[in-house]
Amino acid sequence: MKRYYVVHVKLIWGMVLLSFASLLWNGVQFFSQKDNLIEERKNQKEVSYEYKKIEFAHSKVKDSVDCYLCGNNKRSLMGMYRNSDELGIVSVNHWHVENLRTRNRDDAGQLINSSGSVNTITGTGEGGNFFYSSPMSNRGISNVKVNYGEDSILDGKVARKLFCQACLEKLERVTETYVPEDKSPKVRDLFLIDFKTMELYSLQGQYTAYMIRDYYVQIDYQEEGLKVTAFYAPILENGEKRIE
Repeated sequence: MKRYYVVHVKLIWGMVLLSFASLLWNGVQFFSQKDNLIEERKNQKEVSYEYKKIEFAHSKVKDSVDCYLCGNNKRSLMGMYRNSDELGIVSVNHWHVENLRTRNRDDAGQLINSSGSVNTITGTGEGGNFFYSSPMSNRGISNVKVNYGEDSILDGKVARKLFCQACLEKLERVTETYVPEDKSPKVRDLFLIDFKTMELYSLQGQYTAYMIRDYYVQIDYQEEGLKVTAFYAPILENGEKRIE
């Protein structure tokens, strides 16, 4: 037995109008979002990056003998390490020189046969950086972790008081960092130093490794600081270490 259903005409038209309204609303939303996206892209400016470095004013150190880097200023302690076959880290704002102690040496800088090592924690004053040193000198390995202090952005006024003009220009060359073209560079006050040659090396983020004479150095940058790992890695002769 066949059954027939009677559907009111008004109900059919209501369903048609409801479907049409739904399609119309979705279309309006789609084109509205598309227009907003296009407008946002128009308003967005492409940010260009470039390498910039700090340009210091003239040094206030009148006599190079008073320079903290190349001179004999007693407060710098650089004279303890200068010409030694080691690497270090310099913290400028709250002046500190951290010897990486990659190899065991006595107070005179001579190599010694020692299996021991001393871990140290060094603060550089209120707002300054903290150094955590854990060398394995009997293996020719050094690990130094530095936690940034509140005052770890290089202060040009401080640098001008500590460095002679020649050393200030040397420092300027390693302050280069990668920043937006409309921003001024903010450089950390930390630099790697080769005590043998007194050359400075950047610790500003874009450099992650160095080969400095017989030392291989890796730098791991973190939000709160950085970690420097140095290896004594001389050239091998016939696949074996050289006899010193």
